[in-house]
Amino acid sequence: MIAIQALRNPVTQASGFNMIYDFQDAGFRYIKYGTPKNLFLLHHVSFEAMPAKYVGYHLVNVNVIGNILVTISRPFLPKFIEHIVSMNVYT
Repeated sequence: MIAIQALRNPVTQASGFNMIYDFQDAGFRYIKYGTPKNLFLLHHVSFEAMPAKYVGYHLVNVNVIGNILVTISRPFLPKFIEHIVSMNVYT
């Protein structure tokens, strides 16, 4: 209900969403969820099903594995996504 209200808010529609993903305790046990089907569903819901404007993606507390995966996938991302993804590592 709150997410629907945020989508209906004219200020949010104009300014967009900042998505923050916290990977603090994410380790090898979460890699099994990174299947091509799940990644396709995440892409489909994020960019095609939800009528929202995404201003930035912030990846917080990314471990070594996540850092390597993002570094490898960054050249294959479209330019507009490459510029809005930022990684923040806090120790």
